[in-house]
Amino acid sequence: MIFDTNVIGSDVFKILNAERLTIHSVFNKGFNIINERQELIFVGTAENGLFPFGINVDAQTKMQLLDDIQVGSEVKMKHHCLYFSTHIVRLNGDVINFKDRFIKNTAFIDELKKIDFSEYEDTDFNKQQVDLLLTDLTSDNDEGMLRYFIGRGSGLTPTGDDILVGMLFVHSITPFITPTKRALIKKILQEDCTTLVSKQFLNLALEGVFSSRLTDLLNESNPSLSMMHLLNVGSSSGKDTAYGIFSAI
Repeated sequence: MIFDTNVIGSDVFKILNAERLTIHSVFNKGFNIINERQELIFVGTAENGLFPFGINVDAQTKMQLLDDIQVGSEVKMKHHCLYFSTHIVRLNGDVINFKDRFIKNTAFIDELKKIDFSEYEDTDFNKQQVDLLLTDLTSDNDEGMLRYFIGRGSGLTPTGDDILVGMLFVHSITPFITPTKRALIKKILQEDCTTLVSKQFLNLALEGVFSSRLTDLLNESNPSLSMMHLLNVGSSSGKDTAYGIFSAI
């Protein structure tokens, strides 16, 4: 069958410009395609928002594609379409440039201050550790806190990475991280330090590019609803990111 797409992140076509594309991982919400440069594309529904490296499809399309794929199988890209075993996906959705969506509306900060982050005090990410990271980010000296946070935690996007994404989000609004530390983050991400998904989010965050769940905080007229959508991302990923934002403002 031939399927259409709804929305395509502006980074997708750059990632698809590759010699080899394969299915990397499969989830309830969709699946990841990976190229030989270890760059990922997420194909699926938008429960967790839209991503710069995402192809958004409807629920029925997602289910039929999931029935057609398996990890390791090859995906072909030609004629502006993705070819799977028995299905074709036309890349005809609206292309979103996530940088263009960035508007500085900080009304969400009032909503952020209502959230209880006390649960982090009994973890590796308590206020003392977070404050040390913030101090490190504003210094040209390497205090080791980036290596402490990056990759620390479990899941597709470990807690330490989500917190750092939140801080980079604040930096994109009000710069505070030194060029030296941004360069160090990029260097660490070239190592075997965390998951591929996290690396992708962090590298994009360094460029000031974020998922719709974050950019919506700055664009939406209903900051309470936008914050709720962020907090509902993943099992804890959204709240971890919100904690990083809260700590950095």
